[in-house]
Amino acid sequence: MNTSAPLADRAPAQSGFVTAVAWIWISMSGLSMLVALMQTILFRTLLPGPNFERVVAEAGATQDPQAQFAASMFDWFPWITGLMFLVSAVTLVASIGLLRRLNWARLLFIALLVLSVVWQVAGLALQQTIFSMLPAVPPEAGAPPVEQFLHVMRVAGVVLTLAFAVLFGWIIKRLVSPAVVAEFK
Repeated sequence: MNTSAPLADRAPAQSGFVTAVAWIWISMSGLSMLVALMQTILFRTLLPGPNFERVVAEAGATQDPQAQFAASMFDWFPWITGLMFLVSAVTLVASIGLLRRLNWARLLFIALLVLSVVWQVAGLALQQTIFSMLPAVPPEAGAPPVEQFLHVMRVAGVVLTLAFAVLFGWIIKRLVSPAVVAEFK
Protein backbone atom coordinates (compact mmCIF):
# COMPACT_ATOMS: atom_id res chain seq x y z
CA MET A 1 0.00 0.00 0.00
CA ASN A 2 1.40 3.39 -1.02
CA THR A 3 1.08 5.92 1.83
CA SER A 4 2.74 8.82 0.08
CA ALA A 5 0.50 11.70 -0.92
CA PRO A 6 -0.13 12.37 -4.59
CA LEU A 7 2.10 14.97 -6.15
CA ALA A 8 -0.77 17.46 -6.43
CA ASP A 9 -1.43 17.28 -2.64
CA ARG A 10 2.16 17.90 -1.56
CA ALA A 11 2.99 21.32 -0.20
CA PRO A 12 5.75 23.12 -2.07
CA ALA A 13 9.13 23.16 -0.38
CA GLN A 14 9.78 26.20 1.73
CA SER A 15 12.46 28.37 0.19
CA GLY A 16 15.42 29.57 2.16
CA PHE A 17 14.86 33.00 0.64
CA VAL A 18 11.51 33.54 2.38
CA THR A 19 12.82 32.12 5.64
CA ALA A 20 15.91 34.35 5.57
CA VAL A 21 13.91 37.48 4.71
CA ALA A 22 11.41 36.73 7.47
CA TRP A 23 14.08 36.20 10.14
CA ILE A 24 16.05 39.29 9.08
CA TRP A 25 12.92 41.44 9.31
CA ILE A 26 11.81 39.84 12.58
CA SER A 27 15.17 40.84 14.06
CA MET A 28 15.18 44.33 12.55
CA SER A 29 11.57 45.16 13.46
CA GLY A 30 12.03 43.89 17.02
CA LEU A 31 15.14 46.05 17.40
CA SER A 32 13.34 49.00 15.82
CA MET A 33 10.47 48.65 18.30
CA LEU A 34 12.99 48.66 21.15
CA VAL A 35 14.73 51.78 19.79
CA ALA A 36 11.42 53.63 19.37
CA LEU A 37 10.39 52.70 22.90
CA MET A 38 13.75 53.84 24.33
CA GLN A 39 13.60 57.13 22.40
CA THR A 40 10.10 57.80 23.71
CA ILE A 41 11.13 57.07 27.30
CA LEU A 42 14.26 59.21 27.02
CA PHE A 43 12.37 62.07 25.41
CA ARG A 44 9.66 61.97 28.07
CA THR A 45 12.07 61.73 31.03
CA LEU A 46 15.08 63.85 30.05
CA LEU A 47 13.67 66.76 28.09
CA PRO A 48 10.39 67.90 29.64
CA GLY A 49 10.23 70.91 31.84
CA PRO A 50 9.65 74.64 31.70
CA ASN A 51 13.22 75.53 30.66
CA PHE A 52 13.17 73.12 27.73
CA GLU A 53 9.71 74.30 26.65
CA ARG A 54 10.83 77.93 26.84
CA VAL A 55 13.92 77.30 24.69
CA VAL A 56 11.86 75.44 22.07
CA ALA A 57 9.24 78.22 22.05
CA GLU A 58 11.90 80.89 21.64
CA ALA A 59 13.55 78.94 18.82
CA GLY A 60 10.20 78.60 17.03
CA ALA A 61 9.51 82.32 17.39
CA THR A 62 12.74 83.42 15.68
CA GLN A 63 13.07 84.23 12.00
CA ASP A 64 15.84 81.63 11.65
CA PRO A 65 14.46 78.74 9.52
CA GLN A 66 16.88 76.26 11.12
CA ALA A 67 15.69 77.12 14.63
CA GLN A 68 12.05 76.93 13.52
CA PHE A 69 12.67 73.55 11.90
CA ALA A 70 14.39 72.23 15.06
CA ALA A 71 11.54 73.50 17.25
CA SER A 72 8.94 71.84 15.03
CA MET A 73 10.89 68.57 15.16
CA PHE A 74 10.65 68.59 18.97
CA ASP A 75 6.89 69.10 18.66
CA TRP A 76 6.60 66.16 16.26
CA PHE A 77 9.11 63.85 17.94
CA PRO A 78 6.61 61.88 20.08
CA TRP A 79 4.44 61.31 17.01
CA ILE A 80 7.42 60.23 14.92
CA THR A 81 8.63 57.71 17.50
CA GLY A 82 5.07 56.48 18.03
CA LEU A 83 4.65 55.96 14.29
CA MET A 84 8.03 54.23 14.18
CA PHE A 85 6.91 51.87 16.95
CA LEU A 86 3.59 51.15 15.21
CA VAL A 87 5.18 50.46 11.82
CA SER A 88 7.80 48.26 13.48
CA ALA A 89 5.08 46.28 15.28
CA VAL A 90 3.12 45.80 12.04
CA THR A 91 6.34 44.75 10.30
CA LEU A 92 7.05 42.26 13.09
CA VAL A 93 3.58 40.74 12.67
CA ALA A 94 3.98 40.60 8.88
CA SER A 95 7.44 39.02 9.23
CA ILE A 96 6.18 36.32 11.56
CA GLY A 97 3.31 35.67 9.16
CA LEU A 98 5.81 35.53 6.29
CA LEU A 99 7.81 32.93 8.20
CA ARG A 100 4.60 30.92 8.71
CA ARG A 101 3.85 31.26 4.97
CA LEU A 102 0.56 33.13 5.39
CA ASN A 103 -0.48 34.87 2.17
CA TRP A 104 -1.98 37.95 3.86
CA ALA A 105 1.40 38.46 5.57
CA ARG A 106 3.22 38.22 2.23
CA LEU A 107 0.93 40.88 0.75
CA LEU A 108 1.29 43.09 3.83
CA PHE A 109 5.06 42.65 3.77
CA ILE A 110 5.17 43.69 0.10
CA ALA A 111 3.06 46.77 0.91
CA LEU A 112 5.43 47.65 3.76
CA LEU A 113 8.43 47.34 1.43
CA VAL A 114 6.77 49.68 -1.09
CA LEU A 115 5.95 52.10 1.74
CA SER A 116 9.56 51.88 2.90
CA VAL A 117 10.87 52.85 -0.54
CA VAL A 118 8.51 55.85 -0.64
CA TRP A 119 9.56 56.78 2.92
CA GLN A 120 13.26 56.57 2.00
CA VAL A 121 12.81 58.81 -1.02
CA ALA A 122 10.92 61.35 1.13
CA GLY A 123 13.66 61.08 3.76
CA LEU A 124 16.27 61.70 1.09
CA ALA A 125 14.44 64.85 0.01
CA LEU A 126 14.28 66.00 3.64
CA GLN A 127 17.97 65.23 4.14
CA GLN A 128 18.92 67.20 1.03
CA THR A 129 16.78 70.13 2.25
CA ILE A 130 18.43 70.10 5.68
CA PHE A 131 21.91 69.97 4.15
CA SER A 132 21.08 72.92 1.92
CA MET A 133 19.99 74.91 5.01
CA LEU A 134 23.31 74.47 6.81
CA PRO A 135 25.27 77.69 6.77
CA ALA A 136 28.72 77.87 5.31
CA VAL A 137 31.01 77.67 8.31
CA PRO A 138 34.49 79.07 7.81
CA PRO A 139 36.92 76.22 8.36
CA GLU A 140 39.41 76.35 11.19
CA ALA A 141 43.08 76.04 10.43
CA GLY A 142 43.80 72.48 9.33
CA ALA A 143 40.13 71.40 9.40
CA PRO A 144 38.67 69.81 6.29
CA PRO A 145 36.22 71.97 4.34
CA VAL A 146 32.62 71.51 5.44
CA GLU A 147 31.35 71.78 1.87
CA GLN A 148 33.23 68.64 0.85
CA PHE A 149 31.85 66.73 3.83
CA LEU A 150 28.30 67.82 3.02
CA HIS A 151 28.81 66.85 -0.62
CA VAL A 152 29.98 63.37 0.41
CA MET A 153 26.99 63.04 2.77
CA ARG A 154 24.58 64.08 0.02
CA VAL A 155 26.04 61.60 -2.45
CA ALA A 156 26.06 58.84 0.20
CA GLY A 157 22.39 59.55 0.94
CA VAL A 158 21.47 59.19 -2.72
CA VAL A 159 23.55 56.01 -3.14
CA LEU A 160 22.09 54.38 -0.01
CA THR A 161 18.53 55.31 -0.98
CA LEU A 162 19.00 53.83 -4.45
CA ALA A 163 20.66 50.70 -3.03
CA PHE A 164 17.78 50.06 -0.61
CA ALA A 165 15.19 50.80 -3.30
CA VAL A 166 16.85 48.27 -5.62
CA LEU A 167 17.19 45.69 -2.81
CA PHE A 168 13.56 46.09 -1.73
CA GLY A 169 12.44 45.98 -5.35
CA TRP A 170 14.32 42.72 -5.82
CA ILE A 171 12.75 41.25 -2.66
CA ILE A 172 9.29 42.31 -3.88
CA LYS A 173 9.98 40.73 -7.29
CA ARG A 174 10.95 37.45 -5.60
CA LEU A 175 7.92 37.54 -3.27
CA VAL A 176 5.52 37.85 -6.21
CA SER A 177 7.24 35.14 -8.27
CA PRO A 178 5.10 32.05 -8.92
CA ALA A 179 7.54 29.75 -7.08
CA VAL A 180 7.34 31.82 -3.89
CA VAL A 181 3.59 32.46 -4.17
CA ALA A 182 3.08 28.67 -4.33
CA GLU A 183 4.60 28.37 -0.81
CA PHE A 184 1.86 30.46 0.80
CA LYS A 185 -1.49 29.26 2.12
